[in-house]
Amino acid sequence: MNMNFTIERKENSVTNVKWNGIVPFKEENKIPPIATLTINSIGFQRNLYPKESQENDLEKNIIFLKESDMPNRDKGIVLIAGHSGTGPTAFFQTLDKVKIDDEIELTYLNQNYVYRLVNRIVEQKIGLIRFFRNPDKSYLVLTTCMPNEKDKQLVLVAEKKN
Repeated sequence: MNMNFTIERKENSVTNVKWNGIVPFKEENKIPPIATLTINSIGFQRNLYPKESQENDLEKNIIFLKESDMPNRDKGIVLIAGHSGTGPTAFFQTLDKVKIDDEIELTYLNQNYVYRLVNRIVEQKIGLIRFFRNPDKSYLVLTTCMPNEKDKQLVLVAEKKN
């Protein structure tokens, strides 16, 4: 088997190794995550990327919705969405297993935020997320399509613990 490798060295940059004309990995194109969502009750952990990043894409990851606050905002609402169902991007396929009072952790810029699930809502998927909130509290809202009911969405509402 004949393998052709070419090594490109760039000043002040990462070395790229090309195999048959394909660059398998370019460090300068990799955007580091800014957050990690962890739900221990379902064995879930996944990174999140800046809202303006190409990695903040439902076809690649769970995402911060564009309307989302970041967790360090006092009395804010963090909005995270992801696919459920089947396939390689169905990261939220077991989100429906999260129960009231389960803890959800969001590490953002090396600061850990802990939330407690207070509400589970199933509603028609119309491009809106509706829930009642206390304006004096911070929230984390997770949303995905309902398994076997693609016209409905599951919305999990969690309050930040003090």
